Order: sequence, then C-alpha cells, then structure tokens
Amino acid sequence: MRLSTPRLLVTLSASALITFLGGCATTSSPATSAGSTTTKVAGSSGFDRESAKRLRIGMFKTQVIDLLGEPMEITPSTVENEGHETWTYLHTTEPVYREVAIELEEVAYVDPVTGIARTILDPRQEMERITVRETYTLVFNQDELLADLNYDSTTSRSR
Repeated sequence: MRLSTPRLLVTLSASALITFLGGCATTSSPATSAGSTTTKVAGSSGFDRESAKRLRIGMFKTQVIDLLGEPMEITPSTVENEGHETWTYLHTTEPVYREVAIELEEVAYVDPVTGIARTILDPRQEMERITVRETYTLVFNQDELLADLNYDSTTSRSR
C-alpha cells in the first residue's frame, strides 16, 4: 500500500501531535518517596515533620528537644512577654517539579481525517519548582512547659 504525499504528511502530523500531547502532564519529585519530606537546608531546623505532629501543650522543653532537636531560633523571656520564651523551628520540603503551560502559540496543523490545514493553539511548557516552608513557633511559660503552639506554611513556586 502506497500513501500519497499529502496523506503521508497528515499521518505524520497526527502521530507527532499524539506523541507530543501524550507527554504534557507530568509531576515528579527527584529521587524521593512520598513519605520522605525532610530536607536540611540553610536556615532550616531539619527535623522530621512527623515528629512535629506529636507535639502537645504541656510538654517540657527537654521533651520537645528530644522530639524535634534544637530550635533554629530562641527568643528569651522578657518582662514584656511575661516570662515566656519562644522557640522557632523551620521545615522545608523536598522540591516537587511539574510542567505547566505558560503561554499558547499558534501552530500549523493538518486534520488527519479531513486533510484540512488550519492553525491550533499549542501550549508552551516550562518546569515549575514547588517548595513548602513550614514554621513552628513554640511558646514556653516560666515553668518550662509548652504553653502555645503556632503553625504557618508558605508555598513558593518558581520557574
């Protein structure tokens, strides 16, 4: 069976489009499993995030250190904060990478069924890096017991 030149171009265009569109949506994390989220980075406490889930109000400072390790920052007690000491822990996740469409560009396309040439909008892909930075702020009272626990999370995306 011999294909004519226009029919051959239509078939090749269709197979190239299918190959391209088949690989558009990918999400990956470089060499990490789903449960491994701890990264020791500059300015990070580098503790195991699962350990932070076991924090409870009323724990002693020594129990917190046994659980999370040394804090990144300690703000000592003063008269203004009524004898409360504040500890700060930071946790940064492994970056996750995914492809995102950042703009659409017009591309020539030949319909494989009808053979009609036209233009279509084709997404231009770029890799995006997603990192989550969590801050745990622990407040201890004058009896060295955990009196308050605050949590904040910031997600950063960069290309």
